[in-house]
Amino acid sequence: MSLFPELEIEQTTNDSKQYQLSQSDLSYGAQLYIDYFSDIDNIEEHSKKIKLERMNNRKSELDGMSYEDSFFNDYNIHPKDMKFTIHDVSVSYKYSNEYFNRALDIVSSHTNKDSVPGKTLKWVIEEENTGKVVGFVRFASPLMNSKPRNLRLGRPPEMVTFNKHTIMGFVIVPVQPFGYNYAGGKLLTLMCCSHYARKYLNEKYENCNICSFETTSLYGSSKAQSQYDGLKPFIKYYGLTESKMTPFLPPEIFNDYYNNIFSKGFPDDPVGKNSSNRLLKRNTYVISYIKKNLQDQKLKDLFISSINKAMDVTQQKRFYISDYGFENSREVILGEQTELIPSKQNYHKFELDYMIDWWKNKATNRYEKLKKDGRLRHELELWNSDEINFDIIR
Repeated sequence: MSLFPELEIEQTTNDSKQYQLSQSDLSYGAQLYIDYFSDIDNIEEHSKKIKLERMNNRKSELDGMSYEDSFFNDYNIHPKDMKFTIHDVSVSYKYSNEYFNRALDIVSSHTNKDSVPGKTLKWVIEEENTGKVVGFVRFASPLMNSKPRNLRLGRPPEMVTFNKHTIMGFVIVPVQPFGYNYAGGKLLTLMCCSHYARKYLNEKYENCNICSFETTSLYGSSKAQSQYDGLKPFIKYYGLTESKMTPFLPPEIFNDYYNNIFSKGFPDDPVGKNSSNRLLKRNTYVISYIKKNLQDQKLKDLFISSINKAMDVTQQKRFYISDYGFENSREVILGEQTELIPSKQNYHKFELDYMIDWWKNKATNRYEKLKKDGRLRHELELWNSDEINFDIIR
């Protein structure tokens, strides 16, 4: 068994007997991948294409809804004068789960799932003076495996104990240009690493005793830094993930092929209808099956070339961990100790008020410099238009 098995691509070994899957069915599937990935040359281009396709498919859901008015857009306010309210959408009177999903779609450059299995906590962050939203956070159960994490721990952890003590930030997205003008991504990250977040999660989920927060950057190997850098001792960088994951076809294209053509060639779903990470496993299985069974060599070569090209576009991600100010979070996660020991030097620094004061000093320096140089941005950066004139990778 490898010390660091890769998470993102899990090879399926199902040998279900083939019923009706023909060479024309395989050729059709191969051509879908070839056509889609033929004009993708870099991760920013690919991300923009995926995002615009998703937003186009959701136009009907957004018709008549004016989310822009809820976003922070008063850049005369100094960061030292700001106050914030954290809204849990599962209990908030003001922000619903639907608001979180649709508003996040509009401001995030990434395509985000509306729901995920396991633990989930969604926050909308509001600036109190304006009553406007500055960002979105979604906590969820952590990835099952990660090389940087395993290196820090010294070995892969036992998952039941690990999940009891660890949470992951899958969405940490500031409204732009609040993020640019005020280092808003760092503010949201600090909130995730605070004792407020840890205690909130412990109260929400029985038998949890959170002492570790993890997150990854979206664009690791194409950027030297991310919004999570420069935040020691609150959160630290632990290296790049190793896996290369094939970018997906748009869900509506893939699901149409898989459900109406590919899976018809098997007596049962070859991946399993109730499998976790079902879309990932299905995508991996389809690619592997076409590679193995497609007989048209010229088409197979084009298919393999398009998959390789797509994998070259994918990114290693920068991996970050916060220990919430505990000296022995590693030992507790590994089950070697049971009682968490607060760090005398750092534990108090993870109180939310301390963190916000720390952020205000950093945000003040950035805001005043941008203002002095005439580089403050004022236009909301939204994904509800076909014209995207702002940077995706910052």
